[in-house]
Amino acid sequence: MAIALLILFFLKEPAKGASDTTPKPAASAEPAAKVSSLSLIAHLAVNPRYMFATMGMAMTVFSLGGISAWMPSFLERNGMSPASIGVIFGAIVAGGGLGGTAVGGLVAQRWLRTNHRALYLVSAWSAAATVPPALMCFFGPHATMLPSLALAMFFIMMGTGPLNAAIINSVPASIRSSALAIEMLLIHLFGDTPSPKIIGIVSDHSTLAVGLGVTLITMLIAAVLLFIGARYESPLTYDQAQATVVAH
Repeated sequence: MAIALLILFFLKEPAKGASDTTPKPAASAEPAAKVSSLSLIAHLAVNPRYMFATMGMAMTVFSLGGISAWMPSFLERNGMSPASIGVIFGAIVAGGGLGGTAVGGLVAQRWLRTNHRALYLVSAWSAAATVPPALMCFFGPHATMLPSLALAMFFIMMGTGPLNAAIINSVPASIRSSALAIEMLLIHLFGDTPSPKIIGIVSDHSTLAVGLGVTLITMLIAAVLLFIGARYESPLTYDQAQATVVAH
């Protein structure tokens, strides 16, 4: 609330696209603001950069949502006391989340100097790197459970910052608000809304470890989607490469 009040009274709202480094063609701004909702959805649906990044994020959020919902139960079933789970799991989530997000942003920022696909690639590799420690956490010996969980949380969060940047960069400034709204709908619809239920169903028919193993599949799917999405990333900005489509 304190930050919100500071923003309300002291932060001047910047013009859309003001921080974009490349000037936008005149044809790409006004027409995009006037398109109907159906036209906007159609434009986003045929934008591979946006769709692969968004669905990659949805698969990542599937894993995050499922792990957040079921990991306390998993830790308790593996001998940890309920009193210690909140503190230890909270510390792992906070430490891994903050550390992974910071490192992912720094790596992507530096890699962008030499590779215009860095935002997608950092996110893809971090998704793939999440699988081995998560596998060790769910199915390995108890001694490796918590360290593996911390490492998995670090890697899964490492790609979120670059991936959010990739999604924002995939559309022109004039439609970013709507594009992000649709992205939020999709990542929850296909991500953390169904994942706890699916993991629970699998767990009922096997074990909770197997249920949590579903999150490994979605992380691999996320990595594949993002590696494919990287192929569509161009050194040109979206506004340069897609101005004709948006204007139409």
